[in-house]
Amino acid sequence: MMNTLSALINISFFLISSFLISYFLIKVFLRTPLTNVFSDCPDSRKVHSSPLPRIGGIAIIISFVIMTFIWFFLKHISIIYFDLPYKIILPVIVSSVIICLFGFLDDSHYITVRARHKIAAELFISISTVYILGVHSGPLSILGLFTFPLWFSKIISALWILGIINAFNIIDGVDGLAGGISLISILTLSLISAIASDTSIVLLGIILSGSIIGFLFHNSPPAKVFLGDTGSLFLGSMISLFSLYIAGEISGPRSTIIMPLIAGIPIIEVLVTMTRRYFKAKDQKKPFYTRIRSMAIPDNSHIHHRLIFRGFNHLETSIILCIIGGNLCIGAICIQLVPVYAITPIILYLIIPVIFALDRLGFGGRFKKALHLSKTRYNGFRKISLIGVLDQNGYLPLALNKQKNKNGMVFIPLRENNLYVKKNLKAAVIKNLKEEFSDIHKAEEIASIINAPVYLIGNNQGSRYKIKEIKKNGTTMIKDKLKTINELVQEIQYLSDDCLNHNVFVCDNKQNKTGIFYGS
Repeated sequence: MMNTLSALINISFFLISSFLISYFLIKVFLRTPLTNVFSDCPDSRKVHSSPLPRIGGIAIIISFVIMTFIWFFLKHISIIYFDLPYKIILPVIVSSVIICLFGFLDDSHYITVRARHKIAAELFISISTVYILGVHSGPLSILGLFTFPLWFSKIISALWILGIINAFNIIDGVDGLAGGISLISILTLSLISAIASDTSIVLLGIILSGSIIGFLFHNSPPAKVFLGDTGSLFLGSMISLFSLYIAGEISGPRSTIIMPLIAGIPIIEVLVTMTRRYFKAKDQKKPFYTRIRSMAIPDNSHIHHRLIFRGFNHLETSIILCIIGGNLCIGAICIQLVPVYAITPIILYLIIPVIFALDRLGFGGRFKKALHLSKTRYNGFRKISLIGVLDQNGYLPLALNKQKNKNGMVFIPLRENNLYVKKNLKAAVIKNLKEEFSDIHKAEEIASIINAPVYLIGNNQGSRYKIKEIKKNGTTMIKDKLKTINELVQEIQYLSDDCLNHNVFVCDNKQNKTGIFYGS
């Protein structure tokens, strides 16, 4: 009873302390010039429209390091219950130092670290961890039926570290997602370690969890800060190290199933993304070498993007993926506890919904075409036609979206400095100018930029509005109309009839922070 009480007190102290340090560090950072040094500027692939600081990872690492040193001090004076993880603490330190160095430089607004340099640093971390510091899975086995030799298992362990680091970096694309998935994975690893009465990972996981929670308070939609490469690479490295330690010390023959489930969402993301990019390049008749290279070219059709394309906002997208990730982690815990004969039903229970969800998000079409199961890659996934709305009070996009049917057309809020969408818009709507029709030149300029009609809405006459339709295709054409909002929406609908010929997507997080996605 005393040991249990002591453990709970220790866990509570380190969880709360790491949370407070991370939370208040970010609040302090937001008041310093660091927000300018580590700003993340928007572009066509990103889901935010204004610069946001990438300082969340720095705060997480500082909080984690401080509380780990406090743990060492308290253990030294014999007032702490949990044992020190001597086997894994040095790899953690080495990984943290290297990732902090490269991530710190890459997150800064003034320095860009090339991808090959980051890969080289990650390779050094993985190889040194496995072959020098001795943290690996041991001889891998598939449920005890077949055991791989140690040399092969070490290669897999090194690739595991490299892959997980990059996987968590890839999913860092929506507010709260990477932090939420990381938190679930860390807590699951801690729980598996606790079930096995191996306390060496438990407290490290608790410290890291508290640091992540402190960050999530600032990263929940709409985010004030981002993880940055520093944070996503660090969290990926910690999860890969903890999972390898547990695979070697606790999970045994079941680790080949348990570990992938714990990092399920990032792993699914990587596998689907790489395969999708390869087949996309193949569809374009590119040579084999180019197809391989294209697998590493960034795009904006990831799983979290696809959920946003379906109309979910940032918070809903993060919650959905965290629930799926949590479900996979629960499955991992069950597989650790149940008899061998019960593992197969659990795996089927976990796999079938994931495959169904991926198919519904449009990922199955390209694979069906590659397997000659379908002649088209679209798989019923309708592309979204974007209609930009420039409105000072911000109400018009919501009103227009309420009028439309579920037909793949979305009205998105724009700002004058947010016209990088250019030709991706099917049309634009302008309202609430200083005076009625006072800025026709602005409408002509936008029509020229997007190469599509612009509807300039004036004062209303009852339920109808004075509307000027402006087209600029070499010459300017202006048509005066008198329509209701519903009639305007129906007219614009005709512009989106060819949306299947355009691969254009949109995100609107209801905070006037709009990200435009294009490409498949």
